[in-house]
Amino acid sequence: MEPAEIFLHRRGCWILTAFALLYYGFYYRAGLYPAAEGGLEGMVALRLLAGQRPMIDTFLGYNLLWFYPIVAIFKIFGPSYTALRLFFFVLSVITGLLSFRLILKVTGSAIVALLGGLLVLVIPGQMFRNYMAFMVVLNMTTFLSAFILPARTTVVRLLWMAASGASLGIAWLIRVDVGFFLTCIWLGLIVIFPARSGSSMKILPRLGVSVAALLLGGIMLLVTHLPFYLDASRRGFAPEFLGQYTQWPAMIAYQGGRLMGVVVKSTKAALVHPENPVVHPEAAASGPPAAIPQASAKTVLLVATPAAAAVNAVSKETQISAKTQPRRSLTAATPRDRMLAINLYLPILISALLAAGATGGWLVALFRRDEKTQQTMLLLLTCLGCSLALFPQYFFWRPDMVHLSEFMVPMTLTLLISCFAAVRSWVTAGLLLRIGLGIYALIAALTLLLYYINACQSQSSGGIAASVRKSVEFHGANGVSVKLTPEEFQDTSAMYRIITAVSAPGEYLICYPYNPEINFMTGRPSYEYNFYVDNAMVSPEQFHKETLEKIGKYHPVVFVISNWEINNTEESQFKNWASRTYDYIASNYTLAYRRGITEVFVRKDRESAIPLIKSEK
Repeated sequence: MEPAEIFLHRRGCWILTAFALLYYGFYYRAGLYPAAEGGLEGMVALRLLAGQRPMIDTFLGYNLLWFYPIVAIFKIFGPSYTALRLFFFVLSVITGLLSFRLILKVTGSAIVALLGGLLVLVIPGQMFRNYMAFMVVLNMTTFLSAFILPARTTVVRLLWMAASGASLGIAWLIRVDVGFFLTCIWLGLIVIFPARSGSSMKILPRLGVSVAALLLGGIMLLVTHLPFYLDASRRGFAPEFLGQYTQWPAMIAYQGGRLMGVVVKSTKAALVHPENPVVHPEAAASGPPAAIPQASAKTVLLVATPAAAAVNAVSKETQISAKTQPRRSLTAATPRDRMLAINLYLPILISALLAAGATGGWLVALFRRDEKTQQTMLLLLTCLGCSLALFPQYFFWRPDMVHLSEFMVPMTLTLLISCFAAVRSWVTAGLLLRIGLGIYALIAALTLLLYYINACQSQSSGGIAASVRKSVEFHGANGVSVKLTPEEFQDTSAMYRIITAVSAPGEYLICYPYNPEINFMTGRPSYEYNFYVDNAMVSPEQFHKETLEKIGKYHPVVFVISNWEINNTEESQFKNWASRTYDYIASNYTLAYRRGITEVFVRKDRESAIPLIKSEK
């Protein structure tokens, strides 16, 4: 082993940790994300700390483990936006270290492992959503160790199988949909394990190990859920907690069939209709995922498509947005949009090539009883399958850099491992196979290169680009202490001054369609069950009726309206789809501030308290 390899084997994790501290330390306070998840997580955590029940009193969108660590942090340190950000940076560091150890274990190359760890740390996925990459990389690690990679003893393998059940339980507790997809892979590995030919272990013992994996993994999955179920039972939301485990798979099956048709049409349009480029501001790209069902024991899952929304009164526990955003065209007007289109589509091509090659290679190796090749091919298929657990959310729901960057964390590991395997196979391969391996490696390298060129310039991918021009200090409520650009500071400070001047703590601030970070930074609550709303969730008539009822009941002091194209269509601007509600607010509240797409309306009896701030007419 070369001296560099020996050094990196021993010190690689420390090098990555030191790099992460320096890198993240440079921009850990850079920027606010009004349309991102940080405000949602902070506001939900405050509600849970105040005694509200998940799913009954407040909408989550994700599962309990997404929010409970944040609740614990706030309980220990008090509400703190900085502590919230540091938590997700720590999660990114853990994901980077897991990536290093995984690649090192699979390839034996510390240099390749260090490269993988660095890439994951440099672009960790957008801030406040780093759970996504973490849980996939974690499960990729346990799945490979349990079912694919050699184990010193059967006992060690069984321990890894139990660990795979625990990691699967963590995934379910964070995001039910991702847990569902990963479970499909896990069950497939259990089924395939006895079929591996050429193994020194006989078929009956292998069957026994598979059964043990099912039992141990299932037990550990249940064990991870037990404290959360007991908490739900004690606080009275157990039916809602359990209900989501049946509603999510039902939604996936329904929406999967419907969206396949939509995607085929929109993809064709993106390829052949350059006259309709999609422009989607990165600030808006970080909104919540479009499919976020909330389970209810008393309701059947209803999918609120635009057509159905006007007919069915969807209960608050099951409202979802079924809107799929259009994709950038390969012939879009701007180079940045064309690059993003390439970034969106190349993973499909490289995934298809890898799936076809690895499946074919596994079948041939199975026939030849070549255990080493079987192991390599199953390893590649497992890595790819785990990565693709995040494919639907970026390609089907939100085809933007935010969700693409989450998918590309595990996909980066998959491509590095597969390229390493391709290079290693080159030595013994024939001419045709060498050509195929060369084409694959070239496309894989191009996929990574073009993605990282774009992601390193994007403020929506979680990298250091988020700090560009952010040098003006802003301080708000709940430990908000950040650096903003001069333009961001003007908007943010104006809204903060107005909201805190005209309202007292405890009085309601309502942000439409989605800006919970404004609630968090001003320390003003919202009465809305779900902080997010768009034109695919509810009919304009129903929304107007319910909003007027809430205004009459809660008497909100301030409304903040952001008229961005939340679903990448002009119709999805709040002032367009909710025009009656918008007109009512504009008529009955005083416009205190307007700049760009953002407007602040203050209740007329507080008009005299509005500070003098320059804004657009």
